[in-house]
Amino acid sequence: MYETRQLKDKIEIIDGLIECPVLGCTNKLAKMKKKDVHSDEDRFKCIDNGITFSGTTWYYRSWQQNILWNADILAERILGKKAESRMNHDNSEDALTWNVFRGLQYSGTLESILEEICGIKVTVQHVFYWSTSADMGEGCRLLTMARDAFEARNGQQTEPDLIIVTDKILFVIEAKFVSNNTRINLETMQPSVLERHRKKCQNYETCGNNWFNEVFANNVHAVDIRRYELMRMWLLGSWMARESNRGFCLVNLVLHGKEVVAEKAFRNQIQEIPLNLDNGRKFVRYEWEGIYSAIKGRPGTYAKRLVCYFESKSSGYSFNRSRGRLKHAFQVE
Repeated sequence: MYETRQLKDKIEIIDGLIECPVLGCTNKLAKMKKKDVHSDEDRFKCIDNGITFSGTTWYYRSWQQNILWNADILAERILGKKAESRMNHDNSEDALTWNVFRGLQYSGTLESILEEICGIKVTVQHVFYWSTSADMGEGCRLLTMARDAFEARNGQQTEPDLIIVTDKILFVIEAKFVSNNTRINLETMQPSVLERHRKKCQNYETCGNNWFNEVFANNVHAVDIRRYELMRMWLLGSWMARESNRGFCLVNLVLHGKEVVAEKAFRNQIQEIPLNLDNGRKFVRYEWEGIYSAIKGRPGTYAKRLVCYFESKSSGYSFNRSRGRLKHAFQVE
């Protein structure tokens, strides 16, 4: 993968052509339009550097170029079962999630990060990436049960980015990078789409022996919750935690300063219980930069490589007319 030190700080569009972003490369590429997004045409590719450049971000020729470790395990045990994958995109949330959390596992720092998030010391037992264990290649039985309980009738397949099962708490992590939490806008939905959405929401409210009423605030209905992904994660995750006799922590992992309003709005719609009590459940907005701060200075090859990854990761280019400037992904020192 390309680090910020290997990329041009500024690029320009001249006569409809854009510079390759890789430092030292003089190739000029066609500027993508919206209709060309995800195109495989050669005019958007820099053959010398193995990327397709959209103008603001790029896709690697091979997704393995975007992975820090265990690409073979990722291919063999997970990707074939994952609902969707854009691992070759430089701004891929999935690649970021794998690189960071697999690195935390190998560096022995995952448990300390989870303790910082929830305030309770825990011992990790299983880690599921997109519902599959990287170590065993098996699916998450609790998630299968939750899907059967809540989604058998509506065709939905909730797939958390991470499910981390510990001795005391079940963590569900919804990771965001350049995108925000999905926000449903009922006013702009077509009538047929709105009707399907209402039926799905009704199922979430009534299935699982009305578990929805236990974990959401009084007078709140599923259809009124605009953060639809978070709603599903909170509902299914808390049910899984109860079934396994654990506390529950839903973590919305975001960039520095992002989703502050979403945190307040969503917290007003749920019922939380302190995690030190029976059946405790908690919603936490946590920043990627918090992980960096926690591992910076830690000894070991994996921790040091992860720190370097945070410091050198880009999130593409921002443009002012025909001039683009490189963006650093994280606000780290």
